[in-house]
Amino acid sequence: MNDPLATFRLNGNRLICGGEWTASKLGRLPYRLFNSAWPQAALDLDLSEIQRMGTAGAWLVYRLCKQLRESGRTVELHGLSEEMDGLLKMVETQGILADRLPKPHEPGVLEALGRASLESARNVIGLIAFLGQVWATTLRLLVRPTRVRWCAIAYALGEAGYKALPIVGLLSFLLGIVITYQGGVQLRTYGASVFVADLVGLSTLRELAPIITAIIVAGRTGSAYTAQIGTMKVTEEIDALRSIGIQPLELLVLVQSSNVPFVQF
Repeated sequence: MNDPLATFRLNGNRLICGGEWTASKLGRLPYRLFNSAWPQAALDLDLSEIQRMGTAGAWLVYRLCKQLRESGRTVELHGLSEEMDGLLKMVETQGILADRLPKPHEPGVLEALGRASLESARNVIGLIAFLGQVWATTLRLLVRPTRVRWCAIAYALGEAGYKALPIVGLLSFLLGIVITYQGGVQLRTYGASVFVADLVGLSTLRELAPIITAIIVAGRTGSAYTAQIGTMKVTEEIDALRSIGIQPLELLVLVQSSNVPFVQF
């Protein structure tokens, strides 16, 4: 047998509520309740037919009474059980209304400066600690070079090196076209169009090519490593590495492994 839904009916100036006033049984009752026409004078709210009331139902009754009283009507509650009375008092004393919302704390100038300084100090300390761990682990593995994962290092170099050649070559080619077009227009004014090839070659090989290559490789490889480590953190693969005795710092930062845990990643 299904539990009865929350209902209400208006008999003169008496509002009779019945059923179960719980979160799972209210349905569209709040919308109908707050969009109904009520008597202009007094209104008696009869709760004697309510079989069970939850916090959602008590909150709805409290909001209805508050809205009616604010509109100038008199509301009287009847048929309250001890449990309903306790729920209504709890909602009235502990409920958060629009006028009771806690105001966010706005720090002053000195407090904001102190918090920013403290956060910067923590970041600097964390960076120094990380670099110290990397150097300590590197020195530890230099003592025992047999633990170096040469295959993993070669694979990482391939991912960051020759696999980045297509995008680097494409951007360098397009950049060379732009320099050729812009430089040719200017050199034609002085009758030196023959030096366009020298201009493109020297500027690209000496200045632009190393910078563009470094930016592209760093951005492409750095974002790939960041995504990989973030995914491993979410899927708890880093914890799994620790559990089988592989140091994450050595495997993910130095592309190496160690049988004895030394530092925390």
